[in-house]
Amino acid sequence: PDLPQADCAPRLGSVLFTWATDGEAALQVNALSGQTADSTSADGAVSFSGLFPGEEVAIERALIQNGCSRTDTLVCAALPCSALSLTTFVPDTLCSLDGQASLIADVQGGTPTGNGQWAGTGVDSTGSLFDPRLAGAGAATLVYRYTDQGCTLTDTAWVMVETGLETALISCESGPDYIDFTWPALPQDTAYLFMLADSTQTAAFTATNQLRVAGLMTGDTAALTLQGLGIGWCGNTTATATCILDTFSCAPLQI
Repeated sequence: PDLPQADCAPRLGSVLFTWATDGEAALQVNALSGQTADSTSADGAVSFSGLFPGEEVAIERALIQNGCSRTDTLVCAALPCSALSLTTFVPDTLCSLDGQASLIADVQGGTPTGNGQWAGTGVDSTGSLFDPRLAGAGAATLVYRYTDQGCTLTDTAWVMVETGLETALISCESGPDYIDFTWPALPQDTAYLFMLADSTQTAAFTATNQLRVAGLMTGDTAALTLQGLGIGWCGNTTATATCILDTFSCAPLQI
């Protein structure tokens, strides 16, 4: 009798041997090498799991029928780590005001047990989202690491974060009869425009990133709307701030 033609399906971490059966003569199958403790067999199939990358396994098949016998040996190897491919997609540049951005990694050739995650400054606990506000200004280094059946793939990407004007960046300080609003001179901004809620108040820039509202008395409130004219990723941005003059000043002494 002839042994049926066998096929091998190598996978990452496993191997599957299959052949056609006619239901009349059963084959005797013995595992010769490989992770035999993790092998399973059925009529027309033998599978091995838990294999190392590139590990070879061998089986012997024996067909005994009408006093005649025939044997063969089949050898197959689990796929090597090179069967995996990794492609990552991250934004090149983000504004600190953009909110969280998705970090994408596409692994081809992996198994359901494979696991991958991003890490780096600004990456959230899920390992899949990037928060530019947490990362801060400048280039953030992000690393994706994928493990599967004894294989490890890594890829490094960089995201440039630009800072946009926001209320949290504006501070104020009281003088004898004025309030100074100050904010960082942001690289993406070329100039600033302002508007005061109280049209009777006057203000002027004392520096590129400082505005003084003068002619105030203790307890007066200055409410500022500040617009940054940006040429960077953040574009034009607007922020508001409100401060109260809390410096006590004495009235002129008359004699």
